[in-house]
Amino acid sequence: PESASKLQQVVEVARLQRNRLHQELSEMSKQHRLLIQERLAQAQRLESENPERARAIYRGIVALYGERPWAQELVDQAREQMANLP
Repeated sequence: PESASKLQQVVEVARLQRNRLHQELSEMSKQHRLLIQERLAQAQRLESENPERARAIYRGIVALYGERPWAQELVDQAREQMANLP
């Protein structure tokens, strides 16, 4: 009974830790998404006057976030915008 109680405590601590980490990851993902959106907007403003700089920003987004599932929509947007550059 005592070891079962300790095991239950360990499981509860692990569950709480998992939930906390999940929340932190979610918040970090939101912050990164906002940053990417700002960079996309900056690149879009630069497209007509400095397409190479815009292309570099798009490439950076793809390189940094291309493997992140939570950023896929924004990475796809960067790829599309880059493909439309002259």
